[in-house]
Amino acid sequence: MSRIVVQSVSSNTNLSKEITWERIRIRKTLDELCHYLEMYIPVSERDKIHKHDRLTVHYFNGAVSATASRNLVTTICVDEVCEKSEANHRSLTVIGRSPARDLVDSTWSDTVQGKADLLTIVKTIGSKFGITVEHIPAGGNTSQPVPSFSWENESPWTRLLTEADNQGFIITSNEQGNIQLINPVGWKVNNKFLLAEGKSLKHIQTIESGFEQFHEYIIKGADYETIAVDEQCPAGRVMTINLTDRSIDEAKLRRRAKTEMQRRRQNKVQVMVTGWGPNNDHTLPYGNTHMEEVLWNPCSIVPLDIPNAGLSGNFLISQVDYYAETALVESTITLLKPEVYT
Repeated sequence: MSRIVVQSVSSNTNLSKEITWERIRIRKTLDELCHYLEMYIPVSERDKIHKHDRLTVHYFNGAVSATASRNLVTTICVDEVCEKSEANHRSLTVIGRSPARDLVDSTWSDTVQGKADLLTIVKTIGSKFGITVEHIPAGGNTSQPVPSFSWENESPWTRLLTEADNQGFIITSNEQGNIQLINPVGWKVNNKFLLAEGKSLKHIQTIESGFEQFHEYIIKGADYETIAVDEQCPAGRVMTINLTDRSIDEAKLRRRAKTEMQRRRQNKVQVMVTGWGPNNDHTLPYGNTHMEEVLWNPCSIVPLDIPNAGLSGNFLISQVDYYAETALVESTITLLKPEVYT
């Protein structure tokens, strides 16, 4: 049996209140820095929540043991509270994003002095908004120096994303609202959980999309240019990316071209499962699940076994869409081959 608890912390008083909810949608994806939440609540809860308040969502799942702090799904800053009145009905909709929204939305001018590495740069910018930045795997720093990092009357987010792509990192938010700089090299498969046909999978779909795919990927640097060719896409479709930073050498340009091609041509698999985390159907009968994943989360690599769809092997969770209402709790999990990011 699972349970979802939502709490609101006032931006003015710092007091915490539990929120009664009717429907919740949460999206986490490796393609966005912020988690996204949309929640419908009774009008009677109106005084408990306001713009800029902080929301926490916890998911309690009896199938996998964990401490209370690890049951946290997301931490959200409220962007909007919308009260809607219709004939014989009033409703409240709450929309919010991770605290890193402030970094994405803000525009100013600044320079990070010295030849700082990427992790130091992200930490320096995050500190302006009181956001903690973590390196994954923890306990080290594999990011590389950046000769210069400045921006003028804009958000530094686009520049950070470009530099992360060049160095092979992913930048995203975690459940506590911190920013994570993730090095995907060496990701390990979680062999204690399995997504398998006949095991609580509500539906399965494969998505073969070509609208973001190109035949040639031309990456231009200040001193070099490289091209990656995708023979799976018809000739004529060309994508060009200009990177003017002189610190980007030819090897980084080749890697950027390769990763752009891999991500854009990769077919997706989506499975819908009951619950927001692994249940007894997904837990393999060996090993202790204490301190294992409580949630289906991006960045996890899990075994997939769906013979009728011709799917088998280890897949990376790139996106999770959580949904809940009074009598329904489910997740839609988007999976890709791990080499898309590694």
